[in-house]
Amino acid sequence: MHPYLAASRLFFLSSTTKSGKPASPSKFFDNLLSANLWNTMKSKKISQYQLLKMGIDNKTLDGLKHNKNITVLTLEKLCTIIGCTPNDIIEFK
Repeated sequence: MHPYLAASRLFFLSSTTKSGKPASPSKFFDNLLSANLWNTMKSKKISQYQLLKMGIDNKTLDGLKHNKNITVLTLEKLCTIIGCTPNDIIEFK
């Protein structure tokens, strides 16, 4: 596991919503943009087809195209496939 992601998981495990309930994994990356993802993929010469072949499913890829929420697991997979850090593919709004 990428060291940055390990720290993110620790942060997630201690995160709570405004009501004090534990944060949902699908909501963890609510405030992120994937705009940098496509630029990083282009610079590393990784295609969408390669993402599909390496374990990113069609639904997730479609969600990425439409800036939908992603999970820590998806972020970890993307970083592993592309060979980058989370900072290379996402940014906080």
